[in-house]
Amino acid sequence: MPVHNSEIAAIFNELADLLEIEGANRFRVRAYRNAAITIANLPRSAASMVEAHQDLSKLPTIGRDLAGKIAEIVATGHLTLLDEIEKTMPADLVRIAAIPGLGPKRVKTLYEIAGIESLDALETAAKAGRLRQLPGFGVKLEATILHQLDRLATSHKRWKLALAEDFAEPYARYLRNLPGVRDVAIAGSYRRRKDTVGDLDLL
Repeated sequence: MPVHNSEIAAIFNELADLLEIEGANRFRVRAYRNAAITIANLPRSAASMVEAHQDLSKLPTIGRDLAGKIAEIVATGHLTLLDEIEKTMPADLVRIAAIPGLGPKRVKTLYEIAGIESLDALETAAKAGRLRQLPGFGVKLEATILHQLDRLATSHKRWKLALAEDFAEPYARYLRNLPGVRDVAIAGSYRRRKDTVGDLDLL
């Protein structure tokens, strides 16, 4: 399966989050975030541009270094720099940073001052009232975090429609070309064209 623009953007955003938590130069962090936006909004597949030997460094916010990283992701499905950083930092930090009200800067505080490395540790600290004592936190934010953790535990994962489309349509085309398959339809909330998709049913 080809690497989709949404996957490349997600890799760059995750790398930016981890670099910010790590305390990297803010201009370096911003470069990856801007690159993620550029790739996510491309009107065509970045993978197809790489395969056609087009110069991605000419795209806004990309440049030669990031173009090389995009080519690496297209060729291998991952980014060596991200792999190396992930080995040095707890895997849950990116998931914690995605919780509304937090973000990389507050996760840096949680990680470095409170030693919180996982969602379970975050929940334990919040229930014990320890988060409100940290710089930049408070009783209201602590309650918000507990609420968001509860929602995370009880709700199903939903995807943006554009991201679901990246996976659903190529898979449907693949199934239609199989011997004996007359037709394939994508059902569920995808077919209803909701802003977010919680289920993909192939009929």
